[in-house]
Amino acid sequence: MTVDETHSTAPQRAYSLSKKQGKDMADVFCRNHPTVFASFRLANVRAPCQYDVYLDRRRDTASQAPAHWSYVDARDVGQSCRWLWDSKITGHTVFNLSAAGNWLDQNVESVIADSACSDVALQDGFGVDPTGWVISRARDLLDYQPQHSWRQNL
Repeated sequence: MTVDETHSTAPQRAYSLSKKQGKDMADVFCRNHPTVFASFRLANVRAPCQYDVYLDRRRDTASQAPAHWSYVDARDVGQSCRWLWDSKITGHTVFNLSAAGNWLDQNVESVIADSACSDVALQDGFGVDPTGWVISRARDLLDYQPQHSWRQNL
């Protein structure tokens, strides 16, 4: 399934619940005060020295399905913060941030049948973004262009 910023959330752990509550608080605050908030939904943030984890994860790709085999380089996340600062965004906006590709080196759709998500119906347009995470909002509003890839570091 393709995950965009409108995708529903159902936290399963305290960490993800705290992220959802933070988003909800930003919504409330923006309804009552003229301010700007951005919530970044980040796909497995990695620094260049951490990319070797994917070599081991390739041995068990099915267990990685909930994250759609996606990741984002920490440097791209930092750059997004700078772009946000220069943007004309108002209110609260949620952004998916992901690398331009996945760490599988193959189309996500080709492995979904063997994953923990095999019983989930795929949305129309699945596979448009090779990560399964739609990053078009960040591209459109922040001029987000992921620059870094695990391939540059392994």
